[in-house]
Amino acid sequence: MESVAYRAVVRGVKLMNLALMTAAAVACWQLCYATPGAANSTALLIGVVYFVLYMTYGRIYESFLVSLVRISEMVYSQCLALLMSDALMYVIFCLMAGKLVSLLPVMAMFASQLVLSVLWCTAA
Repeated sequence: MESVAYRAVVRGVKLMNLALMTAAAVACWQLCYATPGAANSTALLIGVVYFVLYMTYGRIYESFLVSLVRISEMVYSQCLALLMSDALMYVIFCLMAGKLVSLLPVMAMFASQLVLSVLWCTAA
């Protein structure tokens, strides 16, 4: 039987992963797509939507099973969850901007999230 402290630590580590990936998405929106003087509520909305998307795809692809799978499998499943979440966020960015926006910042966001994911998986 697992202790309560162990489950709390594992849950905290999982939330840290979600927070890191969400912060990258919000930073991408703020730095590349948001208009100057845009409301902070837009960034909050982007953060909430990305958090829910990534958490949903992470559970579908089982990318948060910290102690049950190998690191390579966890990185692969997180890569799939990130790819799906980032693709949907690109569509949302285009809809919010009202035009087709550049794909390069989203690709850079995906690359940085992959690096964070690999670091997180090895540390977890």
